[in-house]
Amino acid sequence: MTLADRTITRQRRPRGGPLAVIIMVCMLTQTVAAQSAELTAATEAFERAQQSQVDATPDVPVWSVAIEAAELAVAEATTPQAQAAALRQLARTLQAVSWWVRANVTWTQLEDQQGGLTADERAARAEVRTQLAYARFEEDDLPAARTFIEQALADAPTLLTARRLQARLDLEQDRRTDALRRLQALAREFPDDREIAHALGVVQERERWGLEASEAYRHALALGADGDWTAAEQAFMTAATAAADWGAPAAGVVEAALQAGDTDAAVTHVANLEQRFPNHPALRRLKQTVRHATEVGTQAALAYQAALEEYDAGNVGGAIERLTLLAGEQPSWAAPWAQVGQIHFNRSAWQDAADAFERALQRAPGDATLTFFAEQSRMLAGPNRP
Repeated sequence: MTLADRTITRQRRPRGGPLAVIIMVCMLTQTVAAQSAELTAATEAFERAQQSQVDATPDVPVWSVAIEAAELAVAEATTPQAQAAALRQLARTLQAVSWWVRANVTWTQLEDQQGGLTADERAARAEVRTQLAYARFEEDDLPAARTFIEQALADAPTLLTARRLQARLDLEQDRRTDALRRLQALAREFPDDREIAHALGVVQERERWGLEASEAYRHALALGADGDWTAAEQAFMTAATAAADWGAPAAGVVEAALQAGDTDAAVTHVANLEQRFPNHPALRRLKQTVRHATEVGTQAALAYQAALEEYDAGNVGGAIERLTLLAGEQPSWAAPWAQVGQIHFNRSAWQDAADAFERALQRAPGDATLTFFAEQSRMLAGPNRP
């Protein structure tokens, strides 16, 4: 017999009014206590799962127990207050294990049950809906992604992750005016956010050079990141053709040819770059790398360039280690030892600089620049130099 059945039966009794009230209160108290115990069990299971420090997924036993406990609390709740509390706990648990679809449904059930959500609850649901939007975005279902992101922003208009994705959707759907407006606003609020700065750069790039050139250029960068440099070279050339006044794809063609090991193509491409974009900031570096590639091969030339980039990034020890290893692999090439000497010279490590320059001179005897720096280093090292 249900609680309602028992209550109706008692109401039909002609006698014992006060006693019936006392009995009913006791029974209601026991029911609420049972509901409270179930919710408490769900809360405790959730806390144990959090403290376990295992991956938060529905398949992990400690988390599946927390989900089942919250589901039981929802099933056994018989008052609006208990139902709301149980749904809230279930939503939190589902969100913790990244079960975004069910979490979204559960937050919405809570909204329907209590006639709205608090600000914190709306913020939590906004996070869930943003994750659903990202999932649809990755599946290339842009309309569904936009629906979820608009729902998320309706719950939390200032949520940064949602605002970022909204701008990316504008960009992917070629709504450049909207994307530019949103990203400029975000850049003003978050000037150090790299993702925002990157997206803003892409929008401005498309505005300046056109969609075809921008997409080909970005595709080339992605191909290069995946190591497919031959395809990247072709994509850079497509971008360079689509935007003849844009120097970035022209420089990218040189880099891709080098990375693909095509020295002859790199020589042709770097000559074209110098002719069309003589002031391009990457020209000097690319010319040097192409020249080295013709001397010792592209692999050694790129290894040398990687060492210089490591030095520019502030890793002096790593750069010297790379150059020393390269010098051992290329016994007739003076450039690695010359660069080691230059690094030491710049750091006022005169004796180390002199040793490195003298090693370089053994490979390039009579080189005027190396001779000058070797003499200067010996002089600065002083009379105690061994």
